[in-house]
Amino acid sequence: MKFTRKLERKTKWVYSGESELILLPLIDGKIYFQKILIFYLDDMLRDGAIKSVSAFFQQLSRLFESKSTLSEIHVALRKDNAIELIKGAILKNLPYGIGDVITRGNYFVIMN
Repeated sequence: MKFTRKLERKTKWVYSGESELILLPLIDGKIYFQKILIFYLDDMLRDGAIKSVSAFFQQLSRLFESKSTLSEIHVALRKDNAIELIKGAILKNLPYGIGDVITRGNYFVIMN
């Protein structure tokens, strides 16, 4: 609890009591509190922004392989979210339930 209070004093973040992920930049062995990324995981699950916490962590892990700053991660996540939103809107508005057929078809995948 001591760490939580200290983090609240150094940032604008206030602990909600739910599951939250906080990413802080570490540069040359020093933590910087000026720009942090906060993910309210329980809210993200409830709102359908993520399918599962483990899948979200995997997505973050892959992003960290190609992105070096929290700003780059933030932009990439917003872009991915916008693409999913547009895709969902298109599929939802296709006539005759075609969107549902396409969505179900995503589960039948051949890979080499």
